[in-house]
Amino acid sequence: MKPHLKPMMVSPAELVSLAKKKVLLRLLAKRELDRRGISVSVADAQRLADSVRRHFGLHTGAQLRAWLARVGLTEKTFSGLMLSWAAVSKAEAIFARQIDLQLAPQVALGTIRDQKGEATAA
Repeated sequence: MKPHLKPMMVSPAELVSLAKKKVLLRLLAKRELDRRGISVSVADAQRLADSVRRHFGLHTGAQLRAWLARVGLTEKTFSGLMLSWAAVSKAEAIFARQIDLQLAPQVALGTIRDQKGEATAA
C-alpha cells in the first residue's frame, strides 16, 4: 500500500512544532550513534552539504554565503547542522526496516488535517 501524498499548507505554529521535532530527531540520532560507537565524519557532512547545495541551487560558495547571510546563519552553524543531519542519515540507515514498517501509518495519520476541511464542507 502506497501512502497518498499531496502538498499541504501548514500554519506558522505547525512550522515551529515541526522544527522542534527536527531538532529532537537530530539530538536523538546523535545520541544513538554515540551509544553504538558510530561516528560521523567531516567528509560525511561535506557530502551532505554538497548534495543540499546542489538540490537548492547554491552552486557556488558565494551563493551559499549570500543565502546564509540572508537567513542569519554562519558557516560554522551550517556545518554543524550538516554534521547532525549526516548523523540522522546514518541512524536512518540503521533503522530502515523499522522506519519502512511504520511509514504508511504515519503518512496516513498526516492526512488528518484533510478531515477538518471535509468536516467543514459536510
